[in-house]
Amino acid sequence: MWKILLVEDEVFVRRKLRKLIHWEQHGFTVAGEASDGVEALDFIRRMQPDLVITDIMMPNMDGLELLRQVRSEGVDCRFVMLTCMGEFEYARKALELGASGYVLKLSMSIAEMEDMLHKTGKEIARSTQQEQLVLVREFDRYYRQLRDALSFGNTGSSPSAASAAAAPAPPAFYNRVCLMSFLSAQIKLTGETVIESGDVASSSKIWTGTYHADGITTLFFWSNDEITLRAKPLSQSPVKGVYGQSVSPSLLREEWLLQLQLINKRWYEETCGLADAAMIQAGDEDAAAWGSVPFTPSWKKEKEIIAAFEQARPQELRTALSAYWQELREHRVPIAQVCQTARSLDRILTNIAGEAVSAGNLQPEQARSHEELFKRLAERANGMMGQMSSEAARQDTNHPEINRILDYVERHYGENITLKGMSRIVAMDEHYLSRLFKQKTGETFICYLQQLRVKKAMLLLKETGQPISEIGRSVGFPNDNYFVKTFKKWGDVTPGQYRKMSQQV
Repeated sequence: MWKILLVEDEVFVRRKLRKLIHWEQHGFTVAGEASDGVEALDFIRRMQPDLVITDIMMPNMDGLELLRQVRSEGVDCRFVMLTCMGEFEYARKALELGASGYVLKLSMSIAEMEDMLHKTGKEIARSTQQEQLVLVREFDRYYRQLRDALSFGNTGSSPSAASAAAAPAPPAFYNRVCLMSFLSAQIKLTGETVIESGDVASSSKIWTGTYHADGITTLFFWSNDEITLRAKPLSQSPVKGVYGQSVSPSLLREEWLLQLQLINKRWYEETCGLADAAMIQAGDEDAAAWGSVPFTPSWKKEKEIIAAFEQARPQELRTALSAYWQELREHRVPIAQVCQTARSLDRILTNIAGEAVSAGNLQPEQARSHEELFKRLAERANGMMGQMSSEAARQDTNHPEINRILDYVERHYGENITLKGMSRIVAMDEHYLSRLFKQKTGETFICYLQQLRVKKAMLLLKETGQPISEIGRSVGFPNDNYFVKTFKKWGDVTPGQYRKMSQQV
């Protein structure tokens, strides 16, 4: 419903208007009345009606002066003037100032007034649609730029880096803003549904906005007056998140950063509900530091996870993964970086498992907590490991001892493996085994081993940020020169060039 303000010094005229016109049928509701221009101007500043129906001749401030004052202040609302027979010159001036039309009071009919409402309603609808498109584009751009300036959750970011980033100036449309941030995996909330529930309210019009990134949704509530929140219903919500009291737009950057840090803390907890950001901060002096400490991934722990998976050791896999997840929690790693870590590990394990394994998508942003994401990843890894084990019975060649060697190499390629060592495992003569291996696989043993190691290195170069020399050693190359030379032999490029190429894709 569009809001109407009736401005008329004669009480019986205002009553007649309210009684005769079926406002709601035309999409309007009478939000207030005023007896002169001064009273009306105060109402317009506070309530921002969509349409003002005003008499021209009034005490204290007439209708023309009211229209001039409203236009000079940049308030966008429609005006319809009520005039008498001898006031056509005033009506003409009102049209020049931007009034939508005028109605003669003495001959005013219901049909004439409803025609005017219909015409004005179309104008408001067109204007509102255009304004909303402009506002949405401007606010969306502002949210993106401000979020980038926060630098929260980016690998290697720090509070000092966030402070140094240039923040955009907030759109100069509203005087107050209120934020609500929550995990997107929860029940979906929109600004409109929150306002309809009455949990967020203001005496002035509220404009809402939404920004979603890294599994966190932030709702913005903008208004020209103070914004109030009903804390109890919010705290009982099934959604896990935080909210804050309204602030000046100039403080939005600090408020948003604080909420991202606090919701990061709550992600490591199992409690639900929307909590007051100020209460969390007051109860935990260290709360605002969550997610702000730079973290470098532990390559050693990732290697332990990968090795346990390749060697089909479920208990070791869960232990290594649990230790890694505990390290992430201790360092208060931002949600986005934890999700990125989970995706990277999941892709590595999926690639190791091969095409025979079908595991779907992990979707880490859908996890409602740090612990839930750990359980999801561990269950997927175990499931893929089980499928790999069921595939183990498949014979890669028609010779069981060669298959035994292939299986051993697949599980231990990072260790010091020699043909002589393999001959002892299968109790064969080294030279005989060399000929048999090439006969059954089409490759010499050393070529097969080198290609396997390069393939594993390619996966780590693409999916992790591990140092190149560390990757070389982890897949079984004793020194950097040998690693680079062998990698280029089978991959046509150096490890560094391959990493750059894979990042550009």
